[in-house]
Amino acid sequence: MGYKVKWVTGEYDSLLEGLDQGKIDTVANDVAITPERAKKYSFSTPYNVEQTAIAVNKDSSYKTIHDLDGKTVSTGAASNNTDNLKNYDSKIKLKTFDARDQFYEALLAGHVDGAVDTRNNLDAIIKSKGYNWRVVSGTAGTIKIALPFSKNAHGKKIEQEI
Repeated sequence: MGYKVKWVTGEYDSLLEGLDQGKIDTVANDVAITPERAKKYSFSTPYNVEQTAIAVNKDSSYKTIHDLDGKTVSTGAASNNTDNLKNYDSKIKLKTFDARDQFYEALLAGHVDGAVDTRNNLDAIIKSKGYNWRVVSGTAGTIKIALPFSKNAHGKKIEQEI
C-alpha cells in the first residue's frame, strides 16, 4: 500500500486513546467489535473470532467454567472478556487489574482461582511462558476481532484502503 508503518506499543487503553487523539491510525491488538466501540469507531472486516475462556492451575479440580462458581477469577479492566464472563456466569467473582501481566501474576501467585482472557491468548501464554496452567472446558462468549478506525475522513480513507 506504500505506507511506512511505525509500530507503537503500550497498554491496551492507551492504544485506544491514541486512536481517539489521532496519534495512531489503528490498533492491531485483538480489538473486539462491541456495541460501545461500534458507536465510536468503524471497523475493518473481522479477521478473527475469539472465545472467552478461563485458565486455572493444572493441578486444580476445576474442569468447566461453572466449576468456578463462587470462586475469584482475575481479569483486565478494559477487557470485553470481563463482560462476557459476567453475562455467562454471574456467580464467578471478578478481581480486576489494569494490565494483562497483573491479572496473570495474580493466578501465578495463587491470589485467584483462575484468569479470564481469550482462549488464544491463554494457550499462547501457557506455551510461551511454560505456565503450569490449563484452560477449562467451556466458552463464556465469542467476539469478532477487527481493526478499529476513527470515524473521520482520515480513518475512513485508511479503512477503505485496508
